[in-house]
Amino acid sequence: MSSAQRRFAPGGLWSLWDIMKAFNAALLGHAFSSLATYAQQEGTSGVMAGNNIRAVSRERLEEVSLSLAAAKVIATVLELTETRGAMERLARDMQSTAEPMTHVTLHYALAHISELMKNELDKRKVFALDPEKSKYYQSDIYGVYPPLPGAIHDNALLSVTKPPPPLFSERAVKAFPSAYMDIVEAGRCLALNRNNAAIYHLMQVAEIGLRTLAWDRRITVTRGKKQAEVPLDYAQWGEMIGQIQKKKELIHQWPRSKSVKEEAYRYYTRAVFEVDSFNEVFQKHISHARGEVYEPDVAISCWGHVYRFMDMLAEHMSETSRTSNVWNKPKKAKA
Repeated sequence: MSSAQRRFAPGGLWSLWDIMKAFNAALLGHAFSSLATYAQQEGTSGVMAGNNIRAVSRERLEEVSLSLAAAKVIATVLELTETRGAMERLARDMQSTAEPMTHVTLHYALAHISELMKNELDKRKVFALDPEKSKYYQSDIYGVYPPLPGAIHDNALLSVTKPPPPLFSERAVKAFPSAYMDIVEAGRCLALNRNNAAIYHLMQVAEIGLRTLAWDRRITVTRGKKQAEVPLDYAQWGEMIGQIQKKKELIHQWPRSKSVKEEAYRYYTRAVFEVDSFNEVFQKHISHARGEVYEPDVAISCWGHVYRFMDMLAEHMSETSRTSNVWNKPKKAKA
C-alpha cells in the first residue's frame, strides 16, 4: 500500500492540501477533460463517417493512450478498481491488430470510462470539518488507547507521523486510562457535529472520574431492605454523589490544621459541584432518550467542563492511586 493510500484510509483526517497532493487535482482535471474531449470527437467522427467501421488512425490511438495513462495514475492512487479495469481493457483493445478500433467503439469506451471514474469518485465521501473543531478529531491510526511513551509501532505511517496534541491534559490521560476511548470518541463526535453523541461520551468520561472520586472517599452504596452493598461500577450517579457529599461534610471533623481542612473541603466541594451539574444538565437526559437536542456551543462547553473536572481530579488521584482518608498536609498543585 502506498503512502497516499495509507494516508487516505477511512477514519483519517485529511487537510485540503493533503487532498490536493494525493488526488493530484491538476492531473485529474486534465484526464477528465481529455477523455471527454476525445469521446466527443470520436463520436462526431463516427457520425460523419456514416457507419461504424471506420478505423481510428494509429496516431490518434497514441494520443488517446497518453490521456489514458494519466487517468490510470489517478485510478491507481485512489483505488478506482472498476475504472482501472476498464482502462486496461481499452488499452489492450487499442493495441490489438486482430480487429481495428473504430471511432464509434472508441467513443463509447471513453464515455464509459469517464462515467465510471465519476461514479467511483462520487463514492469517496469526505467530511468537511469546521477549522475550529478539527483539533478535536484524532485519526484512527492513533487508536483508542492511551499512547505509550517510547512505544515502537508496526504502522509505518504512525512511526513517522508527529503525535497529535493530547485531547485532555497529559496528567488526566495518565491518571484515567480507561476513559481514553471515550475521550477520543467524544472528540470525533464533536468535530463531526454529532453533539448528542459527543455529550454521551463525555458523560462516560465523567462517570469514570465520579467512580474514582467515590473510591477515593471510601464510600459505600447500599440498596433494598437488606441494604445490600452495590459495587461502584453499578451504582447510580445520584447514589454516589449523595454519599460523597456526606463524606465531604466530615472534613470539618478532621483532626488537622485549618489549612488542610480548607483545601480538602474546597477540592471536594468543587468536584461534587461539577458532577452534580453534569448529572442534572446532561446525564439524566442523554441516558434516557428524552428528546433533548444539544447545540454545538453546548457540546463544546460540556467538553471544557469535563476536561477541567478530570484534570482537577488528576491533581490528587488516579484510577490506581487515592488520597489518604484524612489528608495529612496541604497538597501542592502540580504543573
